[in-house]
Amino acid sequence: MQERRTGSGLLSVSVLFVLCVWGSAWAEEAVWLDSFDKATQQAAEQDKDLFILFTGSDWCIWCKRLESEVFSQPGFGDKVSEDFVLLKLDYPKNKELAEPIKLQNDRLRVEFKEKHDFRGYPTVYLANAKGVPYAKTGYQEGGSEKYLEHLAFLKKAKPLVDVKDQWLEDYEVAKAKAKAQKKDLLIDFTGSDWCIWCIRLDNAVFSKEYFKKQAPADFVFLKLDFPQKKAQSKELAAQNKRLSDEFSKNHGFRGFPTIYLADPTGTPYGQTGYQDMTPEQYVTHLKSIKQEHLKKEKAPE
Repeated sequence: MQERRTGSGLLSVSVLFVLCVWGSAWAEEAVWLDSFDKATQQAAEQDKDLFILFTGSDWCIWCKRLESEVFSQPGFGDKVSEDFVLLKLDYPKNKELAEPIKLQNDRLRVEFKEKHDFRGYPTVYLANAKGVPYAKTGYQEGGSEKYLEHLAFLKKAKPLVDVKDQWLEDYEVAKAKAKAQKKDLLIDFTGSDWCIWCIRLDNAVFSKEYFKKQAPADFVFLKLDFPQKKAQSKELAAQNKRLSDEFSKNHGFRGFPTIYLADPTGTPYGQTGYQDMTPEQYVTHLKSIKQEHLKKEKAPE
């Protein structure tokens, strides 16, 4: 009887141990939704943001690495779910999706390509509860802890997206937003209330709806203004003077208007200014400068 009780006790402890371990692993597993409507509803109810993953789960190598190195790691699910509702938009090649989910995913892929610069897999968007993205990322090396730190940094950029005016004035804020959204900077050196060609560029291009809708797909706008009549804070005037001196010394700045295209660190790779162009032509002009820069970056040394 003693041995039976001992054996029974060992069995009970073993089962309890297995259940605890299994339960702990289950609690840590990330819970992914596949319905955009349900995800936005849940995010609104729980006052969380959306973590939107575009993935090719059964064919995309980098998607699989992101899954194994980050998403499936112990603790990641619990931690990320504190701030986000997880939405997986899958585009598999070897498994069938329910028809409503397939149609939804195809529609969202087109929408995010047109509005939010979606280009490939894996892509992760951080978005508000309505599904409006404020940051974009993808595969990152370093494991789950580093990825969580990366997400925390990106989440800090959320307030920047809520700024109604597309033209930022703070250099550091503009760089942070560009980094978070994986975009470049469009830096406008202007004399908004006296420079004739600056005013013409603004009236002919920057103020037009086409430019305001199309150019933000690639660029975060930074205006460095040097007005003669309009008041500026001492801090803003000092920043702009410092940057004009820096760009004069290092990047050939000579006068107004001058437009620099720069990476998220603020390092310029292209320069332009007023052009006798329509908004459509000017956007194409800017994109061609960016594409030429990307070609040079990829070219073998």
